[in-house]
Amino acid sequence: MARTTTTLNNSQNNNGGLLPCPSIGLDIEKINSLPIFTHKLSENSDNGTTNSSNTSSSSTFSFMENECSICLGTFEDEEILKLMPECLHVFHSECVDKWLSSSSTCPLCRSSI
Repeated sequence: MARTTTTLNNSQNNNGGLLPCPSIGLDIEKINSLPIFTHKLSENSDNGTTNSSNTSSSSTFSFMENECSICLGTFEDEEILKLMPECLHVFHSECVDKWLSSSSTCPLCRSSI
């Protein structure tokens, strides 16, 4: 009985071509170009709500999130956060930088960066 071997090239896989190609991360210049903010506790709030202010402008933003969905850590005062421009999700800068080095999508909603 003859044996047949099959080789797969880059465009094929074991699932009939239905699996997506592995995601390629962003280059360091693109990662560094994303907006960075310093997290600030709201000065006029007694209930613990938070605001974040952009370190490169005087704008203040309120975010619904109060924790990084990558490390699950709560945003603390003076931590550096990074904003995803398309979906407006916010993460610790250090956490999302690691993610974006191997993926080009938002870690939460998977929208393209």
